[in-house]
Amino acid sequence: MIMANSFLKFLLIYLSTLKHYIKVFQHQNHRLLTVMVKLLMILITLTAATQMTGCNINIRAGDKPNVEALETTLTQGKSSEQDVLKALGTPIGKGREMLPFMDAPRDTWTYYYEEGDLNDDRRLFLFIFFANQHFDGYMWFSSLPEFKPKPTN
Repeated sequence: MIMANSFLKFLLIYLSTLKHYIKVFQHQNHRLLTVMVKLLMILITLTAATQMTGCNINIRAGDKPNVEALETTLTQGKSSEQDVLKALGTPIGKGREMLPFMDAPRDTWTYYYEEGDLNDDRRLFLFIFFANQHFDGYMWFSSLPEFKPKPTN
C-alpha cells in the first residue's frame, strides 16, 4: 500500500508538470501534442491500475539454450560452428575475448535468456568459445531454478 501511495503522489506531481508543459507548447503542434498527451494519459492510467490491482506482468527475453547439448552433443576441438548452431540455435551476440593466460583471442558467442515477473526475475548467460572455428569450451551463469548445480558426492 505504501508503494501505491508513493506512486500516486509521483503521478500527481508528474501530471501537474505535464499540464504546465502542455500550456507552454499548446500553440505549437497542437494536434500532435493532444494525441501524445492522450496516449500518455492512457499509459499512465494503465500503469497505475496495474500497480494498484497487483497484476502480475511476466517477462521473457531470448531463447533458452539447450545446455545439456554442451556435454552430450558438442566435442571440444572437433565440433564446428555449424554443430554449435544446430545444438544451441542462433546466438544473441558474437565477439572476441582474451584472458591474461591465453596466447591469442578466441571468438565468442553469447546466449541470453530471462524469465520472471516484477517480483522475481531469473537469467541465464551462456558463452561459447571457439578456436579456429571449432568449439573450444563454454562458461555459463544462471539463476534459473532448473539450472542449479547438482550436488557432488
